[in-house]
Amino acid sequence: MSFSKKFLWGTAFAANQIEGAYNEENKGLNVQDVLPKGALGHIDLNLKEFNIKRKAIDFYHKY
Repeated sequence: MSFSKKFLWGTAFAANQIEGAYNEENKGLNVQDVLPKGALGHIDLNLKEFNIKRKAIDFYHKY
């Protein structure tokens, strides 16, 4: 299968999927860092607990 030379490739990301570094240089938390767990869940402010959303792909440090 081949694509037309006029085919335009594109990508999309959500900030919490790429940023990471929630605790660097006064960056602070974003909404995704404290998002409630489910409709009746609590807001997780325990920053010592590992959360994959806080690491993401670590774009902040790598690029």
